[in-house]
Amino acid sequence: MKQLILWLFSYSIVYFVYTMLVIRKEEKLQKMKKSTEFNYLKKVYHLKLNQFDLKWLTKKVIMVNCFIISITVTLASLVTNMIGMLLLGFIILFPSILLGYHVLGKYLQKKESRR
Repeated sequence: MKQLILWLFSYSIVYFVYTMLVIRKEEKLQKMKKSTEFNYLKKVYHLKLNQFDLKWLTKKVIMVNCFIISITVTLASLVTNMIGMLLLGFIILFPSILLGYHVLGKYLQKKESRR
């Protein structure tokens, strides 16, 4: 139960901050078109991202990023030792990034094929 509360709290905080910094400002929203996340989705999943609404797509990317961060924080907090926590965090981070963006890429491919 404690881990679920930590996950919900970290997800909510990161989502709120990310939303305030990116979605609320038009210039930051436009910069997302050139972000690493968008470039990765274009190159690996051969998506035409300009077919999607920019705000909608940015929200999906933010949700994936928040999920990755909150899962990493929650699982790393299971270790009491600081060095172990950092090591576990890095070990969890990279596969969760690949998995999260794989799921998002496949979802967007299905959305794109329906259009």
